[in-house]
Parts: sequence; structure tokens; C-alpha cells
Amino acid sequence: MRPSSRRPYASLGDFSLGTSSADTQQSSGEKRGAMFRPGCEAVESAILALDMASTAASGPIRAVLFDLDGTLVDSVEAIVAGLGDTFERYVGTRPSREQLIGLVGLPLRQQVIVLDPIPPEEEAILERIRFAETKFAEYSHLETVYPYTREILELCRRSGTPTAIVTSKTRTEFDAFRSRHSWVEAVDAVVCSTDVERGKPAPDSALRARSLLGAEAGRVVLVGDSTYDVACARAAGCEAWAVAYGAGDRRSLEATTPDRLLDRPKELLEELQQAIHACPCHVRS
Repeated sequence: MRPSSRRPYASLGDFSLGTSSADTQQSSGEKRGAMFRPGCEAVESAILALDMASTAASGPIRAVLFDLDGTLVDSVEAIVAGLGDTFERYVGTRPSREQLIGLVGLPLRQQVIVLDPIPPEEEAILERIRFAETKFAEYSHLETVYPYTREILELCRRSGTPTAIVTSKTRTEFDAFRSRHSWVEAVDAVVCSTDVERGKPAPDSALRARSLLGAEAGRVVLVGDSTYDVACARAAGCEAWAVAYGAGDRRSLEATTPDRLLDRPKELLEELQQAIHACPCHVRS
């Protein structure tokens, strides 16, 4: 396993990026996540403790959490097109492709305002979100399921390893996505950015998924393609497995020193097979 080190969390900015509300149960892990705010004196010690817990995790994998866009499905082109249209309509300019790709992995609420030089009012934000959701559906023909996605989920199911999708999509976005991709029914839980108070890179969605799966303690893996996913994993006490075939830049991902850095979907399948078979859970019937 690749050794972990402390990371420069100051670059992640304010963890209140996802500002949607949700009625979440506060498990001990979620209470820990609530500490993770700038200005809290316990932040540095909490980060170090979570880093150590993540790296030292051993034994069977209790659960696997998957990011969606750029991890299980290649939806980058649909997101770039939809966000580009949104900015062009409401800001008057279309950001570069590189700028738009850099937003993949953030909650939609943050995506539609982060490049706007003039912070919009709440109603304007909601209008942009609705418009972007419509555009994503319009460009859904650009989505492609990555090879081995179904095999990866089937491996987890047959081995008795609970799974969850932890996505920055809104619940509206995800419901539309699910109507097009029935294979997502194979996961045990789904947590969207609008289901929690703070979206990625804050730990809220991963902590909620751990709670839903009954995996508040033990070894939990979070797989994602962005530095936001790695930060979320670390803050939630999960192993961070980064994939470099999605929207994330490999060099940026490598700088976060994730526990795994995988270049192809097949590598993800093989790594999970090895980890699960080394310490198998009870196999589901």
C-alpha cells in the first residue's frame, strides 16, 4: 500500500461549499465530520488522526464507496457541455474546457457560481441549478459506462461487501441518471450532495454512507477520480483510492498521495478482487 502523509488541506478552502440541508443522523463519525471546519482549533489534530486511521486500516473491507462521474461512468463531456451552457446563459461567457473540467467533482451548487465574479442571489443560484440539470439530461447521450463497472459492483455484491454511491450530483440529477442506467440499482445506498449539509470535499456524504451501510468503524474504501474525493475520503476516515482515468489530472491526484492510484478500470477491479479475497466478508446469497 502506498504510504500516506499529511496533506495541505488549506488549499481546499471552505468546507461549507455544499449548502443544501438534510435530516442526517449524527453518528459518532458524523459528529467528527462536523468538527471539520476552518477556524476550529481541533482541525489539525483531527486531520492527522484520520490520516493515521486511514493508512493503518487492516482486515476485511467493511464497505466500498464509489464516486459516480469519472469513476463508474464517463460523463465528463456531458458535464462540460451542460455547465458551459449554464455559464454562457447566466454569466455571459463560456469558461474554457480546462476550467470546466476542474469543476467536476464539486456539488452542482458550487459549480454554477464558483467562476462567477459577482456572487448571485439565492433564487438566481436555484434557477441556474435547475437549468444545468435540464442541460445535463439533454447531453446524457454523451455518457458512457466505463468498462468493468458492472463487474466491479457484482464482485462486491457476491463477496458480501456493502456498496454506496457518494456523488456530487443533486438528487434530481441522480434520479434522472438512474432512469437511464438501471445497473446503479446494484448498490446498497446512494448519497447525493443535496442529501447532506456540505458536499465534497467535506466528509459529510461519505460519513452518511458509512452510517447507512453500518460501517461507521473498520476499513472502508472510497474510490473517486478527483482531489475532492481524496479529501472527502481522508476526512471521513476512509482509504482513498484514486482513479486517473476520469476528470482528475493524474499529477494532481498523485500529489495527494492516495492509498491507491489506478490508471484503468480493470486495475480497479483487480485491486478490489485482491483486497476482498485477502479478507473476504460473508458471501451474500
